[in-house]
Amino acid sequence: MIKILQSEFYRIKHTFLPQIYFILPFCYAGFMYFMYLKTSINKYPIEKIIEIYLVIQGGVLPIIISLITSKVIEIEANAGHFQVVLLESGSRIKAYLGKLTSLLLSTAFSIFLSALIFALLFKKQNMHDWMVEVLLLFAGCIPLYLIHIWTSFKFGSGASIILGFLESLFAFLSLTTLGDKIWYYLPNTWSIRLSLTYLIGKARGNMINREFIKLSYVAIPLLISMFTFSLIWFCLWDGRKNSE
Repeated sequence: MIKILQSEFYRIKHTFLPQIYFILPFCYAGFMYFMYLKTSINKYPIEKIIEIYLVIQGGVLPIIISLITSKVIEIEANAGHFQVVLLESGSRIKAYLGKLTSLLLSTAFSIFLSALIFALLFKKQNMHDWMVEVLLLFAGCIPLYLIHIWTSFKFGSGASIILGFLESLFAFLSLTTLGDKIWYYLPNTWSIRLSLTYLIGKARGNMINREFIKLSYVAIPLLISMFTFSLIWFCLWDGRKNSE
């Protein structure tokens, strides 16, 4: 698995992806700090500023994930029409897990760096809280990568990117009363709703526990089903047909 991960990181070394993982955290935190210095949000309590920050980051994650996944799968499409990823390792499962793991590790690094920069700029949030927010933002990325890896392999980059924009739109809409009862069933809303639920409800432990328990009833079987389907499908897949 280590060799597979090394291979995955080597493939993106000369693309724009490493820059995205590194630059976006500075953009997120820098934008919020600029707004803090230049607009009236500096009059808001720190909890409100963090809420805005989490909304922005959690809301755009589906778009970013769709762009990243599309580029990674495009590399495979250009490398012998997926023959490299389908044949280079002895196990299709290892190949799939290597790609998924490399994407998740890179995203975890980017989210952690973003939260760290934000914490250093504002210096008003304790380590425990921002670490929990990092974990919750990241947790919501897992089903999105499962969705977009399959979409990019099966239908191509265009379909994945269009889906990413729609997911971000629904993620922002989920913050309204329309999303209060259905966000558990929409994986694209998990990052934004999980982190906000913790931020807003940490003073009310019962609320957090209730919401997380509700989500677990949906998320755990859904993630297991999505992961199992992805592995089975990838093991049986023979490459994209010209008609797809």
